[in-house]
Amino acid sequence: MSDCCMFPQRPILAQFVIASLLLACNSKPSDQEAFILPNSLAATVEADNARFQALAYTNSQHAETSFGFDIRGNGLLPVRISIDNRSGAMLKIVPRQTFLVDATGQAWPLLASYQVSSRLQKNGFQSKAPPALPSRDELETLTGFAINLVASKSFSSNANAYDQPTLHPIENLNGQSFHNPIIPAGKVASGVLLFPGRDEASSARDLRLCYEQNNQLKFVRLPLSASGFNSTGQ
Repeated sequence: MSDCCMFPQRPILAQFVIASLLLACNSKPSDQEAFILPNSLAATVEADNARFQALAYTNSQHAETSFGFDIRGNGLLPVRISIDNRSGAMLKIVPRQTFLVDATGQAWPLLASYQVSSRLQKNGFQSKAPPALPSRDELETLTGFAINLVASKSFSSNANAYDQPTLHPIENLNGQSFHNPIIPAGKVASGVLLFPGRDEASSARDLRLCYEQNNQLKFVRLPLSASGFNSTGQ
């Protein structure tokens, strides 16, 4: 059975990840702009006064065009999400309880950051330099799972944002480069979640997203099939 099968035993997180990350109450501001997913590609789901969208890149050619390298051929299945937090409370994704559900109903967990690096290294990607240690004010945004979000004041108006590369090989996909920032009330976030897609998930039906709001864990299911995008990889 794969090490990424449904409800697997998870290894200890990277040394910089602490349990209080899930209950932090503020985040480091970002001057980057979050990308909105076009409604023609990703359905909008509203829950708890927030708007969620998700798009799975199961099509290898589209994924390579969007991310700048053969991300699917390296065993990674990326899912881009957009979150518009219109509630009056902070919102934060909970990686341990977030799963991609495939066409057969199997649930696949997020890859850990070291698993992403390992898959890239097995396919010939080599880090040019060891990752720099994060500063103290960056610790609260680090996660041991392969989730990379940007939180900002507003969505980009660029309708083609989903086609712009957002990830690169191992130089930027090391254990210290994945972030899971808190999304303050009235702010938005967009980013990429990385799931196992080598001999594991080859299809994507929906995303079972777990998030924290008002110190409570909440769940929302986001459909991953959308008009205008080949979500089956065929």
